[in-house]
Amino acid sequence: MGAFPVRQYTAVIEDSINKYCTAEEPLVNLYGFLQKLQGKRLIGIGQYSYVCQSPANYLVYGGRKEQLPDAVIERRAKYVIELNDYLKQRNIPLLFVPIPNKTHPRQTEVLPGLYNHSHEEQDRTLAFLRNHNVDCFDLRDDFLKSGKRWEDLYYRTGHHWTLETGIWVAALLLDRSKETLHLPQERFEFLTDMQNYKAIGNPDSLLGYLGTQTGAAYSGRDDLTYYVPKFPTRLTRNYVRTTGIPKHSEGTFEECLIFPTVTDRFRDDITYLNGNHAYQEILNPEGNGKVLVFMDSFSMVVVSFLSLHTERVVAIDPRYTTKSIYETLKEDGDFDMVICITSGGILEEKMFWSPPPEP
Repeated sequence: MGAFPVRQYTAVIEDSINKYCTAEEPLVNLYGFLQKLQGKRLIGIGQYSYVCQSPANYLVYGGRKEQLPDAVIERRAKYVIELNDYLKQRNIPLLFVPIPNKTHPRQTEVLPGLYNHSHEEQDRTLAFLRNHNVDCFDLRDDFLKSGKRWEDLYYRTGHHWTLETGIWVAALLLDRSKETLHLPQERFEFLTDMQNYKAIGNPDSLLGYLGTQTGAAYSGRDDLTYYVPKFPTRLTRNYVRTTGIPKHSEGTFEECLIFPTVTDRFRDDITYLNGNHAYQEILNPEGNGKVLVFMDSFSMVVVSFLSLHTERVVAIDPRYTTKSIYETLKEDGDFDMVICITSGGILEEKMFWSPPPEP
């Protein structure tokens, strides 16, 4: 008879208590406060990953010393290569855009003995894809040339980039794709000029995901500022929530896409588009070009600002959709380009990347 898996069962019990305990937030705050009193920079949240406070006082992930093996990198990359070949047959360009990790590209050891290999793994992924003729856009080049501290492009208490960074990323993607999408230069310049947007600031209002693991007493909170157009807009939005329930809305950019206070606290990943959705379509009669985007929670703000330029943007979150990308393209393939913007996790969604059926 095998040994009783005590650790496995206690881990399940602990996770259940943490998930359903009504006093979770004050308990996490108390725990974080005690860690702060002791001057600790490391707070464990799992068997292989930790939230830790960097020397610049930003919360970041740290974990394993070893990088992902080549077999994992190549398996993920092959999904993209197969899709690229499929789209080429249909004259639809694919742009692969890996989301840079919050840790600095030249910083592998986050704290002594604690590592984050995201940038090295991204280098290997890009090299493999480029060797197979996939068009890739490495945002790190622009981030490093921006003149800003790397950490300031992200929220201090979260793993997401700031809304300002996401808006800038949307402009970078559109600038690269202007010819493909037939975007008029004068309109592009107008829509990317932030003087044409109203900034709505909410100081000390945001507790990012990493901060929810340490408590605000440990991490503090971030300021959150979101932006809405000063000019007239008229959009139509159709979307399917993660529950499978379809929704429809029409109105201005602010009426259709902004959800600043869904809960009693501000969240950068629900301010635009109200969180993760399996499928969403945004129509803009003033826009040009049709784009299909594979996205995760980083890209809520990116997709929102793409919609101001494009006639139609369809955004799919591979973590929640019930269809493979090939099923989706078979049902609706009327796109000028496809953008895959990912932090890596969606490349693990095997059902989404299931190869097309043999003809």
